Amino acid sequence: MSDTRLRLSILDHAPVTGGSPLGDAFWHSTKLAQLAERLGYERFWVAEHHDMPWLPVALHAHGR
Repeated sequence: MSDTRLRLSILDHAPVTGGSPLGDAFWHSTKLAQLAERLGYERFWVAEHHDMPWLPVALHAHGR
């Protein structure tokens, strides 16, 4: 018998919102990943973008 469970993943963009410190975005991403793990999500993905200063995962492209 095959496994018919629906396997869900989360894709997090980790946005920096409303002038919040950069660390807040990472804190929220960490909390979201922990929640996803508790709820049984299959994977937690973090998007990587370049030249988008409102996304902390893009900041390395600017040397910040």
